[in-house]
Amino acid sequence: MQNDNTPKGVNALKEMVQYLARGTGQWRAPYPGSGGPDAVGLWFEATARGHMLELTVVFHYGEEARPYSRSYWFWNPERREIQYHEVNPDGSIRMGTTHFTDERTFITLTDAIGRDGETQPNRGENVILSEDEHLTTAYVRDTAGEWVESNQLTWARVSKPEQKGK
Repeated sequence: MQNDNTPKGVNALKEMVQYLARGTGQWRAPYPGSGGPDAVGLWFEATARGHMLELTVVFHYGEEARPYSRSYWFWNPERREIQYHEVNPDGSIRMGTTHFTDERTFITLTDAIGRDGETQPNRGENVILSEDEHLTTAYVRDTAGEWVESNQLTWARVSKPEQKGK
C-alpha cells in the first residue's frame, strides 16, 4: 500500500536512478551452485541526463566479468509510467513497467518474449535494505496463474569499479 512517502511518477524513476547508479553503479550477488557463473553483477548507469537508467547484467567467472544483457528504464510521459525494456543475446526481449509500492520497494512487471513469440509473465520485487544492499525476488506465473518465487538474490554495492573481462 502506498503512503505519502512512496515515490510516484517521474520522481520514482529519479529515486531509482539515484539509488542504483550512485557511486560505481555496480552491484554484485553470489550465485553459487548454478553450474555457471559464481556471481552476477548489475552495472547501472544514469543516461539521458538522469532520465533513463541503463543496466548491463554481467556474469562473473572468478575475476572475469562477461556482459550478458542490456536493460533500460525510462519515464514515458504519455503513459505516465516507468517503462522497462531488456534485450538478451539470444534475441529474446522483456518489456514491462515499474512502480513503487512503498518508499523501499519497487516492482517490475514484465512479459518475457522469446524469438518464437511465446510470452512468459515475470515479476521482480526489489527491496532496498540499506544504502549499499538490496534484495531482488523473481517470480513466474504457474499454470494456475499464481506468482511463484523462482529466484532470490541479495545485492551488495561494489565500491571499486569492475571492468569487462577482468
